[in-house]
Amino acid sequence: MSLFYISQELTIYVGIFLLVVGVIGNLINIFMFAKDQKLRKASSSFLFIVCSMNNTIYLLFNLTQRILSTGFGIDIHKYVWLCQLRSYSLTTLTLISFTCYCLASINQFLSTSRHQQLRQLSTIKWTYLYLISSIMILI
Repeated sequence: MSLFYISQELTIYVGIFLLVVGVIGNLINIFMFAKDQKLRKASSSFLFIVCSMNNTIYLLFNLTQRILSTGFGIDIHKYVWLCQLRSYSLTTLTLISFTCYCLASINQFLSTSRHQQLRQLSTIKWTYLYLISSIMILI
């Protein structure tokens, strides 16, 4: 057995496992955070919903392409636009995910602050504004 064959098999089986488990886990997160009315109105929960949606798109787009190209040997590199889109989405979707986690941490800090002015910055309205402006900058 060659190392190339082993890497193909690992990419297929581990990749498909990660894809299935990751998508199911993110869908469960979306369902749990969106199900409860109180959680849906909480700004940090909104950020986690957006992050789970982002991670689902990331897994479906990028990991599927990796499994197809490395595992099954389907040449997706002949489509230049697909390679460029994959490269762009790898960077952008990763940064959006990190931004959501950072904004959720900042939001938790602001919501537990002793100062009234800082607590007012952790509302859902401000969270929409922070998130949209951050995503626009990242894109």
